[in-house]
Amino acid sequence: MTQNVNGGACAGNACTFSTQGVLRGAAANNAGIVYSLTGPEARVIGAAGFKR
Repeated sequence: MTQNVNGGACAGNACTFSTQGVLRGAAANNAGIVYSLTGPEARVIGAAGFKR
């Protein structure tokens, strides 16, 4: 999923926020997500994993 972001350092829809995720394992017991926020004055990249 990709979305334009507006406000703060991202004035004028200058930033893009992106996410990708996955469910894994029996009964989808594990999840993972990768995200990024990029723009002229902002750059955040991260990942998270979850286990039920």
